[in-house]
Amino acid sequence: MDLKDIKAIIDLMKKNSVSEFELQIDRFLKERNWLVHHSWREHHSDLFTPARMPPLLMKLDGIAETASKLQGYFGQLVHAWTLQQPGVTTEALEQMKTQIL
Repeated sequence: MDLKDIKAIIDLMKKNSVSEFELQIDRFLKERNWLVHHSWREHHSDLFTPARMPPLLMKLDGIAETASKLQGYFGQLVHAWTLQQPGVTTEALEQMKTQIL
C-alpha cells in the first residue's frame, strides 16, 4: 500500500463521517508538522542542556505513542472496511496475514 492508497482510504473515511479518527489525525498532524518543521529550530540547544532535555524527550515520546495508537486504530478501520468488500471473509484475511507474517 503506498501513500496514494492511504490518502484515498483517509478521504473515504472522512466522507463516511469517521469523525473521531479525523480529529485524532488532525491533532497528530499538528504535532508531526511541529516535529518536522519547527522542533530543531526551536529546541536544538535543549539536547545539550540537561535541565531542558527531559521535557523535550517527553514530548517526543508522546508523539511516538500517539503515532503508534493511530497506526493501530487505522489498521482496525482498514480491516473493518476490507471486510465490507464483496467476497472478502475473515478467514481469507487471516490466511493472507499468515502468509505475509
